[in-house]
Parts: sequence; structure tokens; C-alpha cells
Amino acid sequence: MRFRTVLLPILLVASAICRGEAPNAATSADDRAIMEVALKNFANWKKATFGEQSGVLAIAPASLAQPELKVERVKSLAPEIRVHVTDELAAAFVQRNTAGLPITSVVAGSPWVKVRPTDSNADPRDLPPGVKATGYITWPGISSDGASAIVQFHHTWSVHGAIVTYFLVKEGGTWHVVARDQTVFL
Repeated sequence: MRFRTVLLPILLVASAICRGEAPNAATSADDRAIMEVALKNFANWKKATFGEQSGVLAIAPASLAQPELKVERVKSLAPEIRVHVTDELAAAFVQRNTAGLPITSVVAGSPWVKVRPTDSNADPRDLPPGVKATGYITWPGISSDGASAIVQFHHTWSVHGAIVTYFLVKEGGTWHVVARDQTVFL
């Protein structure tokens, strides 16, 4: 019995690595629920692109690789909701987002997002019908007690780019957006 207890976790990690995912990026029901709630909020948020675009977010099939990311940077990108982003939560986020990993399993079947091929030559102003912005999503950082999370959407819709940080809590088994903050770049 002890052999199975040790072997099963090793096989699960090996399976994740073979699929191109890091062990810390294994998709969970919480990952999918967090992403669905945040993506729905983004799709319905008129001012995310200054109110000029409508539709869903078109994302790359892999998360954004951020090997240089630090806890303080995560917090500084969301100054309006910084009170919610603890060091522990930001560290969980950093740990899951150092490498760019396949993310399509987290959004499969969602009406709030479209997966698009990555094309570095595409003009961000040339948005497909029903898409209000293009970009990357991150893996959620989830607190150790499983009660709160943050996720970021890096997006562009014109000459502008932005990072939206969502803070979510889990109440009664359901994730809810509590706060969001957007940092816009010119």
C-alpha cells in the first residue's frame, strides 16, 4: 500500500509535465470556476476598453510567462484593491505564473472567451467580430485556505494595453468577484 501512496503523486506530476504543464498548473474545478466568473465580468464590463468595444476576450492558448514577477509587482499593478491582495495570495499567484503554460483546459466551453492562435504580427486594432480585446490570461493564485484568489488578464484593444487584476472570494462553494483594478498602458 505504501508503494501506491508514493507512486500515485509521482505519476500525476509526470503526467502533467508530459502534457506541457508544470505540476503547479494542474487544472482544478476552482481554476475553472474562478476563470469563468472573472471572464464573464470582463465581457460585461463596458469600461474595460473605455467603452468603445464589446464582446469577449480573445486569448493566446498559453498563459503569459512571467519569470521576473515578484509579489510587490503583483500588488503594485492593482493599487485600488491592494488591501485585498495579501503577500501570501500574491506569492501563490507568482508561483503559478512563472512559466507560460497551456491554459485552454481552464476555459474550455466558456462563452466568455475565445482562444486564438498567437500571431505577433497581428494588429490589436483588427479585432474579430464579437471580440473586444486580445491578450493573455494567467493561472489563478489561490490562498492556502482556498477562500480567496486573484487572476490577471493582460489585454489590448487599440494602441492601449492594460492589466486587469481580479480579487475573488469563495462563499458557499461559489466564487464571486469582490473587486477588480485595471492598470492601463499607452
